[in-house]
Amino acid sequence: MLRAVCAGFLLAIAAPAALAIEIERLSAEVVAGVYRVEFEARLGARPDAVARVLTDYAAYATLDPQIRRSEVEAVAPGGDTRIRTRILACAGLFCRYVDRVEMVRAEPGVLVAVVLPALSDLSHGRARTEWHAEEGGTRLSYSAEFEPRFWVPALIERRYAPRMLEESVLTVFTNVERRARGE
Repeated sequence: MLRAVCAGFLLAIAAPAALAIEIERLSAEVVAGVYRVEFEARLGARPDAVARVLTDYAAYATLDPQIRRSEVEAVAPGGDTRIRTRILACAGLFCRYVDRVEMVRAEPGVLVAVVLPALSDLSHGRARTEWHAEEGGTRLSYSAEFEPRFWVPALIERRYAPRMLEESVLTVFTNVERRARGE
């Protein structure tokens, strides 16, 4: 009996954290060398707090262990920000450091990041994150597409890369939600 009460208590205090992010869609694919990922979720944090985390570009390395370094290189007069990230991308036994430089435009409820191919290991890339208030939290959607400028074995692309992308996106936005809630 005591065991059941303790288990119920632990579930009750753990449930809010476990239910803080509700995933509605998460999918990734690689088609003809182009990687795509789509994500939609409801976060249990206020939109202004989510925006603070998403626009703290220098702290991106704290959102995903694959992001080894993130730094703001420049801020344009109009507010666009050039960000450099170094990512350790691993899929199966294939691992590689990927340098990515992007120009990020932030507007209320929207971030759009466009890869600068001449400064990156990607031949092109674009990511869009949108969020808005929803009762008790924030509705968030994220989509990204990119193409590596380096060779990736076909087996890795087919078998491991989509799952790796899904796991990375889930990690990032779970940590966005946690940081936005002050955890």
